[in-house]
Amino acid sequence: MNKSSQLRATLSGERPVQVIGAHNGLGARIAEDAGFDAVWASGLEISTAAGVPDANILTMTQLLDAAQQMHHATRLPVICDCDTGFGNSNNVIHMVKRYEAAGIAAVCMEDKLFPKVNSFVPGRQDLAPMAEFVGKLMAAKHAQASDDFFVIARVEALIAGWGMQEALKRAEAYRKAGADAILIHSKQRTPDEILAFLKQWDHRSPVVVVPTTYPQLTASELKAAGADIVIYANHGLRAGIGAMQQTFAEIIEAEGAMTVVDELAPMTEVFRLQGMLRMKEQEKEFLRTGAKPVRILVPAGGDIDLPADLAEIVDAGGPRALLDLYGKPLIERQMDAFALAGAQDISLVGPIAPAQVTLGNLGLVDSRAESLLGTVHAGLTARPCPAGGAVIICYSDILFGEPVARRIVNCDADIGVLVDRSFSESDRGRTKALDYVFTDPAPDESGRVLDTTRSYAVQHIGKQIDPREAHFEFIGMLSLSEVGYATVMQRYATWSRERAGQPFGNAASFEQATLTDFLQELIDAGESVVALEQDRGWMEIHDFDDYKAAIAQLSRE
Repeated sequence: MNKSSQLRATLSGERPVQVIGAHNGLGARIAEDAGFDAVWASGLEISTAAGVPDANILTMTQLLDAAQQMHHATRLPVICDCDTGFGNSNNVIHMVKRYEAAGIAAVCMEDKLFPKVNSFVPGRQDLAPMAEFVGKLMAAKHAQASDDFFVIARVEALIAGWGMQEALKRAEAYRKAGADAILIHSKQRTPDEILAFLKQWDHRSPVVVVPTTYPQLTASELKAAGADIVIYANHGLRAGIGAMQQTFAEIIEAEGAMTVVDELAPMTEVFRLQGMLRMKEQEKEFLRTGAKPVRILVPAGGDIDLPADLAEIVDAGGPRALLDLYGKPLIERQMDAFALAGAQDISLVGPIAPAQVTLGNLGLVDSRAESLLGTVHAGLTARPCPAGGAVIICYSDILFGEPVARRIVNCDADIGVLVDRSFSESDRGRTKALDYVFTDPAPDESGRVLDTTRSYAVQHIGKQIDPREAHFEFIGMLSLSEVGYATVMQRYATWSRERAGQPFGNAASFEQATLTDFLQELIDAGESVVALEQDRGWMEIHDFDDYKAAIAQLSRE
């Protein structure tokens, strides 16, 4: 439903349509919070906010710009005060096309001569010839693209002192010209002449009233009398002026803000109204620039045990990372996923000849280490954690998409590992031992959770965990913040000296240790390792069956 049809739907209800004036997006958002049905893009408010009289000083473009702010800031329909239509019928046609294309729900034109003066200003209130204004209304209805677009004819006969019969005559002519509603305006201090008009009009078409000078009646009372839309045209502006004048005066008098600070809206409310909190949530998912620097290392040193059936199909006899998967090597698919997540600094670490790799954006780190842990350390030493950023270790044998990459890129923990609880399904028929994870707290075993991207404290990690006791499977991604990187490098340096040749984790010696052995030793030493839950979206390419499954998946995309 567009906003014009939304306005029409509200108008067809039994209760009065209540509209409040505004001059910017903030006012429109506060109007929505308060419960109004629509926003009046007030010419008086917009002009006053610009510091100029409400007398056609601002151009159509300036008024439309302000209206668009309101339209984009709220879900409410915006009804625009378009003065006399900014000129003759040709100008009206242009106006309607521009306003409707901008998403505005309705426009309101008054039957005064250009340039008009605000209706409450004493003196000149010259009315246009009725025939001329009828032509403008016909031009407006002809120009609209959608049947839902709403055109309001504002009758100023009572304002100009031309009397009730002139007001009724003009209103009837405007109704016949196609106006969707009649706005009858008065500057009397009582509602008597408005009530008299409503009684004689007798519901011939919807009526809009603006009870600025006669606030005695409620919206429901006006509805009962025959009004359909009630516009409180400038109350927000006037309330704001009074509050600002009082606050500014107090600050000058006290030579500081100490006497007014308790009366001000808190900054949290400012941030809420301007959409800052929503923006920060969107940043987590979509921001591609200005994010923390992220460096990604893909260790290929663990590929020395590449199965023969896979080794035969790897380009140039290289590691598993160069395995062709439906026209792209596995490492390139990893690069694509990380790039979509906002991270493009990726390097392959291992005993790889540059001639084996043809991907220009991929960095290479030569490492002759015989263990995965040694390869990881070589990569961390050659490509350390960037200042203020993070380094990600990503196993070379996993295929994944953007959501998985984004989850690890957005990791806030100093040391975080990506885990998945669906291992019981993926492990069916497999002979390879998995790296399991045991956490505190344990995940909700019901499986019925709203948030599948929660985090947990890792207690145990590695192949030694009984699958019946495990909570998750380690996906093969590790994130280190600048602090986490420093911790890991310091521990590695110490343990490589003090525990060389000794059992380490589940390995016979430090030199044969895996990454999960190292992570378990970190946990045992009192370091915090956080498990980030990811719900599927990845697969391991360990053997030929995995390779065939990956090809089948990619061929269906």
